[in-house]
Amino acid sequence: MYKKVIVYGNGESRLGKVWPTSIPNEIETWGCNAIYRDMKVDNLISVDYNMQQEIYQSGYAHKKTCWFTDWKILPGIGSGIVEMMKESNPPESIKETPRNGRANCVIQGKEPETVHANIKQAIEQNPDLDYG
Repeated sequence: MYKKVIVYGNGESRLGKVWPTSIPNEIETWGCNAIYRDMKVDNLISVDYNMQQEIYQSGYAHKKTCWFTDWKILPGIGSGIVEMMKESNPPESIKETPRNGRANCVIQGKEPETVHANIKQAIEQNPDLDYG
């Protein structure tokens, strides 16, 4: 027997759509990124670092299940590593949220050089794809 699931799209096609106000509990819902602004889903997925921070700061991640790329909570790390990162990285590359007395820390991201190398490799391995 299959579980009933609804996966909501979150692209431009969703603009102007009316979202359901009531979903039976036996149906699991999934959505991406900013859909949480319009409706609550059981599982929210985000791979965009800025959107992940927005979702976290909104408090949504404390109430619902969220699936974030490169999101690993480092327990008891204190502020020392954060200060070290601030000293060794340009200020625009760091987005810090209020810690509210917590010692835990989440460090996300990749070096820009790694990202560019991965994109170059993907293009080289898939020359027939449209990247426009």
